[in-house]
Amino acid sequence: MPEKEVEVKVLGLDTQAIEDRAKKKGAEFLFEEHQVNITIDSQDHPIRHEKGYLRIRLLLEGEDIIHREMTFKAAQSNDGARENLEYTTEIQDEKMMLAILKELGYDKINRGEKLRRSYKFMEGRLDFDTWDKATYPHPYLEIEGKNADHVDQIREALAIPRENLSKKSIGELQKEISKNSIN
Repeated sequence: MPEKEVEVKVLGLDTQAIEDRAKKKGAEFLFEEHQVNITIDSQDHPIRHEKGYLRIRLLLEGEDIIHREMTFKAAQSNDGARENLEYTTEIQDEKMMLAILKELGYDKINRGEKLRRSYKFMEGRLDFDTWDKATYPHPYLEIEGKNADHVDQIREALAIPRENLSKKSIGELQKEISKNSIN
């Protein structure tokens, strides 16, 4: 069964200051993880961004891969927050999975690494993400909640201005930065 995800990104603010504020307000540390995220698409038959995107995620402990999963994030709504249904399954061999996908025409592969620190807060989740500079150069916060109103309550509790919210995926943010660096 797919899992429902409702989230927004907080951009352009000092994430360390927000993390400190969240801890003072009772945020409970959950985990820190090193991720490799591989997005997959096709030159000939692209997945429309309004439909969703396909990703393989690897969790690392040191140099060792300790978990592998593949997810299709099916876009549901973009009202108030980004809403997706996540279809996720564990995989045993990401290289073989990528080879299979390439044979099926999924030939656009983008790889990025990030460090994520996660907290439970107000029955929602705060994910503080820092990507490698080539993938996305600015740290940001993802606020995940039960619905758009819940996400907004969390935003308000942390005194985050609405103008710093984004419902864009990491792929859309990368395209925006790439476009801005050309201009």
